[in-house]
Amino acid sequence: MKKLQNDQGFSLIELLMVAVILGLVMTAVYSLYLNSQKNAYQSEEIVDAQQNLRIAMDTMITDIRMSGFLTSSALNAVTSAPTSLAGGATFTLSAPVSSGIYSRSVGDVSVNNGSTGVVEVDSLMGASFVEADPVTTLIIDPVTLNQRGELIVTSVDGDDDENLNVKNESGASITVSNRDLLLRRAPDDDSYPVSIAYTLVDDPDSDDAGLMLLQRSVNGNTAATVAASITSVELAYLNGDGEDSSAALDEITAVSLTITSKTEDNKIAGDKSRQLRTIVKIRNIAGV
Repeated sequence: MKKLQNDQGFSLIELLMVAVILGLVMTAVYSLYLNSQKNAYQSEEIVDAQQNLRIAMDTMITDIRMSGFLTSSALNAVTSAPTSLAGGATFTLSAPVSSGIYSRSVGDVSVNNGSTGVVEVDSLMGASFVEADPVTTLIIDPVTLNQRGELIVTSVDGDDDENLNVKNESGASITVSNRDLLLRRAPDDDSYPVSIAYTLVDDPDSDDAGLMLLQRSVNGNTAATVAASITSVELAYLNGDGEDSSAALDEITAVSLTITSKTEDNKIAGDKSRQLRTIVKIRNIAGV
């Protein structure tokens, strides 16, 4: 029996239909790829913006809370009170130390010049005293605000890091009394109290003119960058009645702080803004 053979190929219409279908499939796949890439860019940039916001907010909150703490009542906690850091404005605070790290002594101990000793503290902040080398600790009477002297913390021990191992290189004997405050000094803390200043400056590494660096300086020394990608820092000042007190620095008891961050603009993801707002109460009292 003779077999029938079909040597006929695909018609032009069939080939065109296949090409159209393949084109639609490739378009859909490419669209999914672009969307996934856009989402990845957005997620990464938003995470960066949120991290910058948290760092900026946490740092400023710590300084605002410490402002006026253990300083003379004649010195205002806020010494420069702009409503915004735009245009090079500077927000300035006075604080006992710029580290924000302090603890309270338990019991009395005397450390002679050139000798070592152990100071027990009643908080769990002992480990924070040895994050840098050397760690100079200022001893303050919280009632009179008298400076008893400086000790160097070399290490900590105890179940809760409550024992500070110290040495005295001050040139005189130092007595730490019960309930004295121990404040960890930072390298730029060359006076007591210190002046802490915040300002916004252009970011030289960014092509987006709206993105700025939040910088912090102590006693007029070289400023350190706290956070990048910041677009604005807005401030309002409140007195004890919750009313505006920007014109009366000596009446400020709280600061309303609003910080805005933005992702860098790009052709794929665009830009997204994030904002944090809080009210920080000032410890603007002499003594504890």
